[in-house]
Amino acid sequence: MRKFSFLLIFLSAFLVLSCSTSPKESFELGQKFSQENKEKAKEYYVKACEGNIAEACFNLGELYRSGNDVSNENETARKFFSKSCDLSYEKGCLTIADMWHTGTGGVFQDRSTARDLYSSMCDKKMATGCAALGEIYAKGEGTAADVKKAAEYYDFACSYGDHEICRKLAVTWKKAIDTEDGYNKVVTYSTIACNNGAADMCWDLAQTIINKESTPVEIEESYDEGEDEETVKTPAPQPTLSEETVKKVEPFILKACEANISEACFKEAVIKESKDGIAVASEYYKKACDAENSTAKGCFIYASFVIKDVDKNLEPLKKGAEYFDKACSKGDEESCTQLYNLKEKILKIEQDARDEAKFLEEQKRLEAEEKAKAEAEAAKAEEESVKENDDMEEDDEAEETEEKVEEPVQEDKKEDTVEEDNETEEDSFENTDEKEKAKDEFEEDSFEDDSKDNTEEDSFGDDEEEF
Repeated sequence: MRKFSFLLIFLSAFLVLSCSTSPKESFELGQKFSQENKEKAKEYYVKACEGNIAEACFNLGELYRSGNDVSNENETARKFFSKSCDLSYEKGCLTIADMWHTGTGGVFQDRSTARDLYSSMCDKKMATGCAALGEIYAKGEGTAADVKKAAEYYDFACSYGDHEICRKLAVTWKKAIDTEDGYNKVVTYSTIACNNGAADMCWDLAQTIINKESTPVEIEESYDEGEDEETVKTPAPQPTLSEETVKKVEPFILKACEANISEACFKEAVIKESKDGIAVASEYYKKACDAENSTAKGCFIYASFVIKDVDKNLEPLKKGAEYFDKACSKGDEESCTQLYNLKEKILKIEQDARDEAKFLEEQKRLEAEEKAKAEAEAAKAEEESVKENDDMEEDDEAEETEEKVEEPVQEDKKEDTVEEDNETEEDSFENTDEKEKAKDEFEEDSFEDDSKDNTEEDSFGDDEEEF
């Protein structure tokens, strides 16, 4: 019972989710399964078609379509194609109309019905319907041929965005390009085709305008002595463009160059160089060389610009060699010569760089050795200095130890010396006393002698007086 309840809940949830899927989501799921599971894709496309997703209806028609026999599948297919047409899906309308026009897809041929369907499409500004009508009236299929009506419907198809029809119209009117009306028609149709993505028509249009409005420059021909005049190739005249003409054609040239049309890029480079210089133009010379079906000239000019004033910088030199090589491969002999000389120069620069690197490496090695040697000597000197200081400290400690050992002996000697000094002083004192005593005795004796002398003098004086 529980399992049954769980299953019921799951199925209910699935149905809710399925019902809640939007037409857009159903269409995306149909796209997902269209290759691996067509039946499942049909289920999702049906839901999307019911939600008025025109492409889903058309895709359903393609899935049901089965050959050209009358069958239920083809009838169902036509039903979905018609609905997509009702939703203004151009491919659906064209498919139904083509079926009636060619008698395919399970219907008999009915060009009248087809013409009505094409006309209805053209009224809705569907370019393919107008183009088909133009084809019918141009060839007289199911009706009388009418060139005027054919041109009218082709013109509608071109103006509604069918650039292939515009291209055809431009090519057709080129037959009358020498007339003013023919030139104007070519420019008109080429412009529409260019603006709708036909890049080659952009370049064709630019050339048409240039050829019409430019003034050719006459080039004098010169011949070497003895040279046959008929064998000399006459250079093509180079047109001079007015500033107004350049402004008119440059947008078309740029569109063509963006589509990698080599000639257009080269022309733009020439225009840029005349206005802004080679530095600005070089980008377009490069594009001209890189584009498919390029000529050697753009490669040569770009390579020459890249290596100009370059001495030893390998990057631009190698870039120049790359583009000289491209020009050389297209048969330009001057580029081949430049390429050979440039490769020689590059090889020499690379060899010089290797030699210099080797020299610098050797210098670095020698400097490292010198540095290591200096550091070793400094370390040795430091070690000797430390050792010398250690020895001095040891000597000082030894001396201090000896002094400490000698101090008691010196004290004893000092005491003995003091006693001797004292004894000496005592002896000196006794000697001094004796000397003093002797001196006193001497002075006393001297005094007695002086007294005697005085007495004698006195006596002598008396004698003199007596005398």
